[in-house]
Amino acid sequence: MQYNNFEHEQEQDALAFIANETAHINGITPPSHLSDANVWHQLNKTKNTAFIHSYSKGVLNVTIKTLKHGGESWTFSGWDTVQQCRESNHKPLTRTKPATILTNPQAEATEAEKEKKYRKELALFKTLPKTGAFSYLKRKHILDTAQDTGIGFAANRIMIPIYQPNPNPVKRKGLDVVISGLQIIYSKNKIIRGTKKGGFFPLGDLPKAGSKKQLNIFICEGFATGLAIKKVFHDAVVVVAFDTGNMTIISDLMRKLYSKSMVTIAGDYDGATFAKRGKNPGISAAHKAAYKAIGAKVMLPIVEHGSVQNIDFNDVLIDDENGIIQAYQRRVDCDLKIALAGEYEQHKKTLNMTC
Repeated sequence: MQYNNFEHEQEQDALAFIANETAHINGITPPSHLSDANVWHQLNKTKNTAFIHSYSKGVLNVTIKTLKHGGESWTFSGWDTVQQCRESNHKPLTRTKPATILTNPQAEATEAEKEKKYRKELALFKTLPKTGAFSYLKRKHILDTAQDTGIGFAANRIMIPIYQPNPNPVKRKGLDVVISGLQIIYSKNKIIRGTKKGGFFPLGDLPKAGSKKQLNIFICEGFATGLAIKKVFHDAVVVVAFDTGNMTIISDLMRKLYSKSMVTIAGDYDGATFAKRGKNPGISAAHKAAYKAIGAKVMLPIVEHGSVQNIDFNDVLIDDENGIIQAYQRRVDCDLKIALAGEYEQHKKTLNMTC
């Protein structure tokens, strides 16, 4: 297929889109070029993720579908010209869920069942009291802090709503959000219902998007970690991202929503993981999130050199809540080598920015 300059640029954007949107899925091999339009192309050996592309009147369209992560579907829509896209400020990315995934009837039935379970749990959540007792919270020393935060208390579990910004906001005060999923915490395990990617739970009030109010925002991975930080920094807004992959998305979102606010990324220290795999995902995720939220700081639990324990700020709270204050006082700037990992050496000559 012959491309004009605009089509070539759309193809490069689409290839980057495929790589970025599937980076969180194991075993993905992103394509280096587009070929054989109107045919599904598998992206991994397990055949649970694929993409299809087509050109229509000079406009490139690419759709990715995956069985993983709740059956997500992403669509990239090009424009007649790249310049037209830039002038319109239109984002060429849309998402649709649930999706028909790779024409797999069994997968479709599974996804339908997941959706049914989510709707059932969501209906229950809306009836639950927002105060109560739960052994998990008591064990974590955060029971009092969890009261009236918006979570639901059931007999043997708590339910935490996962929010996304409302694409059609109607509220005049505060950030308008919609529920996209639930995290359900039992005494010894956790599950997700609905959609987690791009979702968050705020401990504290978030003002309307674009507010010039200077907030003190913390972004962390886990709910217990968020409550631990909130217990010490009462006036701050603590945003729970639910996992390391989401932290980057949420930090970018918070910076765009509240450009004047101070943002601190509260990462976990995954020493045991480092001892086994040579990687510390908690530290890496914190610096990547800080890179996205320009000007953000990183704070990590203070540990003994060479510690092989996994430690988050709830562990710090249980040991001594002053440790959270000390970690805050030792916040650091984003480390580009950590944030960009292998990309750093490639881009360091052209980068002219700080986090």
